[in-house]
Amino acid sequence: MFKTLFPIVGIVIIISFLTTILKNKNTKSDIFDDIYPYEKKKYLLSVAEKNFYDILTLAIKDTAYYICPKVRLADIIVVGKTDKRQSYFNKIQSKHIDFLLCDKNSLVPLLAIELDDSSHLKDDRISRDDFVNKALESAKLDLIRFKVQQAYTVTEIKDKLNTLKTK
Repeated sequence: MFKTLFPIVGIVIIISFLTTILKNKNTKSDIFDDIYPYEKKKYLLSVAEKNFYDILTLAIKDTAYYICPKVRLADIIVVGKTDKRQSYFNKIQSKHIDFLLCDKNSLVPLLAIELDDSSHLKDDRISRDDFVNKALESAKLDLIRFKVQQAYTVTEIKDKLNTLKTK
């Protein structure tokens, strides 16, 4: 009698153990799927970026430009033919530029703009900036860098944009 009872008890224990594991697994998954710990950022742009954006808007008011803020590199440049396509894409997928000037009608990217604050003096940022410079140059998309400052003038921004047009 004990010989037949042991296998039955063993099977019952295994089944109840597996049932508990599967039940807990589904419960944890369901709980995780229902929780989205995301919150809307209060502002899209930092104070420095917003100040620059306001003056840039005035500087291009009567032009054929449209301003796109915080644009991901992977949305404006693509990886050409290479065996290491994914590796190169990974380098641009999480980087962005501060502003992109596009043609107002076609939204063709025309000019990338970066604001450089004191963080751009750190080694990792210098390396990142060098990569962005070379990637945009390779893609034949011009880049202008502005140092972050308390205030900008419309004239100073127009002058810097005009130096690019004369290239």
